[in-house]
Amino acid sequence: MKVAEVLKTEGIIKASKDESLGAVLNNLSSSHDAAFVFEDDDFKKYLGVINPYYCLVKRFYPPETKVEKVLFHAPKLKLSDHLQRAARLMIESKVHYLPVFSDEGDKFLGIATARRILRRLLQTKRLEKDLNSVIAQKRPLITIYENDTLAKALGIFKSEKISKLVVVDPHGHLKGVLAYFDLIPLIVFPKEGASFGDRAGDKAKENFLSSKVKNYMKNLVLTLGLNSTLKEAAELILEKQIGSVVVVDRQNKPVNIITTRDILDFGFRPSAELEEFSEVEIKNVKEKHFSFIKTFVERLLKKAEKRKAKVKIWIEEEKHGGVIKMKVELEMKGERHYFTKEDKNIKKLLYKMDNALEEYL
Repeated sequence: MKVAEVLKTEGIIKASKDESLGAVLNNLSSSHDAAFVFEDDDFKKYLGVINPYYCLVKRFYPPETKVEKVLFHAPKLKLSDHLQRAARLMIESKVHYLPVFSDEGDKFLGIATARRILRRLLQTKRLEKDLNSVIAQKRPLITIYENDTLAKALGIFKSEKISKLVVVDPHGHLKGVLAYFDLIPLIVFPKEGASFGDRAGDKAKENFLSSKVKNYMKNLVLTLGLNSTLKEAAELILEKQIGSVVVVDRQNKPVNIITTRDILDFGFRPSAELEEFSEVEIKNVKEKHFSFIKTFVERLLKKAEKRKAKVKIWIEEEKHGGVIKMKVELEMKGERHYFTKEDKNIKKLLYKMDNALEEYL
């Protein structure tokens, strides 16, 4: 899967270097959004991007600042880049819209977006995993009570480096979601023209920070159950044009939150690549082993194709580390052959199985 498959050339938010930061930010809708800045109004010479996280969160710039002064040089993509690289760069940069250039030269062709990558992932088998297993690999959910103050919420946003907080009532039931992006205008632009630092501004800030979370959270939250899949989460995010879905149990208590970032992450893990092979079944295998297994599987399937043979592979690792067991079923010329090997070392295990299959393939 290449970047060329998700290239977007129309509907791009563009700006010239002389526009004000405030004017450009008004066109953006989330902390991961981006406007693409060019030398002048003909939008030919690309300069960089404007992103809320880098302009208002990581470092604050006044709204009247010219965008050329606060450009973020987002990672650049080429048409031939793999979507796995695009997803990784989006996760690392916190920007879900990246510029795409020609393979030869430096001509701006368009952009790649996280949503387009999600649509491409939905055409594969990479998202066919239950949310229970995904949540088991994420850090525990961080929640806040609806009657807590915004001061507490802002402290959590900063210390935990997250952009959304799931809001609950005293009994732990889901009440809403508080997004840091929605608070930014209120933090940096006090009401009634007051400036933080003067007496009126300090009072405005004090009142704001003591306000309750429930007054600023979004009550309408999309949810999925634990038995749902990552694919269903991606479909909901795309259909409703949102950034995340809250996973709840039968009592409507939040268990975790699935974000666009999570789907990009899990969709391009080595394990997801292996799961595209219908002939392979893996269980409890450590992530660090997948690159070795993928190489082995690809080589084995090529050999089997040449000999017009069919192959099925099962690999299971004991929980908490230990022996890795591998079974291969080989069907050729109307006969079936079974091979079973085990070892604590993945390289030694694959070597043993390779030797066992050598006389047949």
